[in-house]
Amino acid sequence: MKLKIKSIFSLIFLGISALGFAQKNDFSFKRAIKPNPATEWNKIEIPLLMYEKLNQNFSDIRIYQLSGKDSLEVPYLLSKTQFASLENETTEYIGFKILNQTKTADGYYFTLESPITADIEEIDLHFSNQNFDWKITLEGSHDQKQWFSILENYRILSIQNSKTDYNFQLLAFEKTNYKFYRIFIPSKETPILQRASMQEKFTPKIEFNKLLINNIKQTNSTKDKNSVITFSLPHKIPVYSLILNIEKNDAFSRPIEIKYLVDSIKTEKGWVKNYENFYSGKIIYYGAKDLDFSFSNNDVIWAKDFQIIIENQDNAPITVKSINAVSPKYFIYFKPKNEENYFLFYGNKNSSLPEYDLKLIEDKVFKLSKSDASLSDEEKLPKKEKTTKEPLFKDKGWLWGVMILIICILGFFSHRMLSTKQEE
Repeated sequence: MKLKIKSIFSLIFLGISALGFAQKNDFSFKRAIKPNPATEWNKIEIPLLMYEKLNQNFSDIRIYQLSGKDSLEVPYLLSKTQFASLENETTEYIGFKILNQTKTADGYYFTLESPITADIEEIDLHFSNQNFDWKITLEGSHDQKQWFSILENYRILSIQNSKTDYNFQLLAFEKTNYKFYRIFIPSKETPILQRASMQEKFTPKIEFNKLLINNIKQTNSTKDKNSVITFSLPHKIPVYSLILNIEKNDAFSRPIEIKYLVDSIKTEKGWVKNYENFYSGKIIYYGAKDLDFSFSNNDVIWAKDFQIIIENQDNAPITVKSINAVSPKYFIYFKPKNEENYFLFYGNKNSSLPEYDLKLIEDKVFKLSKSDASLSDEEKLPKKEKTTKEPLFKDKGWLWGVMILIICILGFFSHRMLSTKQEE
C-alpha cells in the first residue's frame, strides 16, 4: 500500500516538474564544410575569428551531416598541442599491411602497404622459418604498377641450434617514401612472413599563427622608473608566446612582467581591471632583434588585452616598436563518407566535451595523411524565442484543486488500510 502511495506521489511531482523542464542545447553559429576526397581523412583548421566564440576547452564543437530533417553526428578528433614535448623525439614501431603473397618459378613475392606517409629507411621482417639464408630483393612503388629497386641480393638469415640462436631480418637502406614495398625471396622453401614493421621517429610539430600588433601604447615614468606598455589583440585567442620587437640597443638587463586581462569589476570609483601573470623574470639583451616570451606553464592562455611592465631602474627606457602574438593552430580531424551536407556547429556555453571511440586510435589518426576540407563563411543561427509561460499555480483554484486531490487520495488509501486491518 505504501508503495502505491509513493508511486502516485512520484507521478504527480514528475508531471509537475516536466512542465518546465524542456531545455535544448542550441548552437549559435554554423559553417558549411566541403570535404576533400583526396584522402580518407580530412582536416579543418580552426579560423582565428572563431576562437572568441568557442569554449576554451573546445567542448562546443560538433560536426553534423544533415539530410532533410535527419542529422547524424560525425565523430572528430582535435589536434593536440603538447608544447613540452616539442624537442623530444619518440620512436614507435608501426606495422605494414601484408597485402598478398605470390609464388613463381623463381621464388616468392610479398607486397607490403605502408599505413602512413613517411620517410622509411628500415623494415624489420619476422619470419617463423628457422635456419634459412636468403638473398632478397626489395622494391618500392606508389601505385603497384611501376616498381623501383631499393635493395638487391640483400642477405637475411636465421641460425638456430643447440649452440647458436641468431637472427638477422632487418632491411636497412637509404631513405625512401613509397606507399607499397615488394620483397622477392628466391627460395624453394615457403617463407612464412608473420609481420613486417618499421621504426618511425616522431617529433611533435605544431604550426603557429602570428598576429602583428602595431597599435601599442607605451608610457614611460621617471617617477616609478618603469615603462608600462598596453596593447590589445583584435579578439580573444589562445596565446602561446609574445615576441617583442624593440629599437636597436647594444645591451641591457631589465626585470619584466607581462600580464593579461582576466576580467573587469565595476566599482563606485570606476572599472577595476583584474590581471593575471603571463611571464615574470629578467631579460638580458645582447643585440638580438626580438625578445620571445612564453607562458610560464608551457601552455596557452586565452586573452585579448595585455600589459607589460619593464623596470628601467636608472637607465633610459626601452622602446617597443611592435609585438607579435603567437597562437598555435588547432585542427579538427574527421572522416567524411561523402562530400555532401556536412556542417560545423559551435557556440554553446552549456555544451560538454563529446566522447567518441576515435580516442582509442587517436595516435594513429594523427599520423595519417589528411586533405584540407574547406569552410564556408560563418552563419549566425537564430535564437529561439523563449516563451514566457504563466506559472501553473498563479490561479489559486489550481493550487486548491491539487491539494484537494492529494487529500482525497491520502484519505482513500488510509480508509482502505484501516478496512483491511479490521477484516484481519
